[in-house]
Amino acid sequence: MLVLGALINAIISKLLKRLFRHSRPAAALSHGMEDHGMPSSHAQSLFYFFVYLSLRIVLASSYPPPVQYALVGSMALFATVSSVRRVRIGLHTWLQVLVGALLGSAFAVWWQNQYTALYMLSLLYPVPQLWAYTISLLVLLSVAVVIERGLQKQLWAGVQRVKSKLT
Repeated sequence: MLVLGALINAIISKLLKRLFRHSRPAAALSHGMEDHGMPSSHAQSLFYFFVYLSLRIVLASSYPPPVQYALVGSMALFATVSSVRRVRIGLHTWLQVLVGALLGSAFAVWWQNQYTALYMLSLLYPVPQLWAYTISLLVLLSVAVVIERGLQKQLWAGVQRVKSKLT
C-alpha cells in the first residue's frame, strides 16, 4: 500500500502542477528545471512517506515508545531538511514547499485510513486483499483520468477564449 499510495500521490502532484501553473524561482532555470513548481513534488513525496510511515510505526508496530520517537523524529528531520534545501538552492519558493508538504501529509493520513478500511473489510468479509487493492487502484486511477480530462478541457477553453479575443 505504501508504494501504491506513493504513485497516486505523484500523479496528484503532477496534475496539480498543471492546474496551478505556478512558476519556479529564476534560479531554477540555471538548474535546468523548466516545469512548474507548485506544489513541490519532492516535499509532497517526502512528507507523504514521513507521515504514512510514522502512522504505521505508531499505530501498528511493536517497537517500544523510545524507538518509535527516534524513528518518527529522524524521518521528520530528513523530510524537513530535504524540503528546506529545495528552497535554499533556489528550486522552489517557501510556499511551493509548504503546499507540497501539507498535501503529502494530508494524502498520507487519507491513504492510511483507506488501508485500515480495506484491511478491516478483508477481515470481515473473506475478500482477498489483492482484489480490494486492485479495485481501489482502479477507482483512484479513474478519478485521476477524469481530473486530467477536466484540466485539458479547461485549458482548451482558455486557449479558445484567448484566440477569440485576439481575432
